[in-house]
Amino acid sequence: MPANAAQSDTRPVHLRLDGARSAGIAEPARGVPSRPSLSRGLATRMRGPGGCYNVGNVFALVAGLVVQMISMPADAAGGAAGLLEVARHYLFGSPGSTTLSASIFIFLIAGELYHRAWLNGSPPDARLNYLGDLLSGVASLVLMVALMMFGDIFLAILSGVLLAGGKFGSAFVPHGPIALRFRQVVLLSRVPAVAALAIQLFREVLIATPETPLAAIAMPVVMILSYLIWARADWLLLKSAPAPVENDAEE
Repeated sequence: MPANAAQSDTRPVHLRLDGARSAGIAEPARGVPSRPSLSRGLATRMRGPGGCYNVGNVFALVAGLVVQMISMPADAAGGAAGLLEVARHYLFGSPGSTTLSASIFIFLIAGELYHRAWLNGSPPDARLNYLGDLLSGVASLVLMVALMMFGDIFLAILSGVLLAGGKFGSAFVPHGPIALRFRQVVLLSRVPAVAALAIQLFREVLIATPETPLAAIAMPVVMILSYLIWARADWLLLKSAPAPVENDAEE
């Protein structure tokens, strides 16, 4: 060993995130991910169906809440107390709101299960993928009840039955020719919902006046964007589904 190797070097030595030693470089604070790490994490989630589902879920929840807060009446209580009251009323202010919030929270859990199932690509973890489909089917039924409470009976039945049927079918019949059909039914269920929201938005724009509440126009836009994000997640599941195998063997 050279003689000068034992001389002290006062520069601090830290371990980099890749395990290599570096001198004089401050180590990032633990528990505080860097911006590139957050960007990579989001990009990783967006590549899979679970991440897409939950981006749509969080967007619908947060954007809807923001719209309600912006639309607060001028005579409403201000400050944190007023915002908390708006949030409480939006999430749990009525049986319909509570049921709708419950469906979104179940969808969030299902989305995380999908994300973990597809974390290593195809084929997914069969058990987690099954649980994601099963919970999504349950959430679809809860969502259908919520829409019926809000008076959208036709949309609730049409979209809800298609979505729940597709999810339960995918859970219990994950393989075979019919499995692909169930995934297609899930994607198809988004069409009547987006169409109904687009018609509602068109009507609100036609009759809009300076006194029209912001939420009347903004909420359909928020929900249309959310449905498009969910449809992308449906497509990711659909294109990753195993193709039907034709039996070419002659009898």
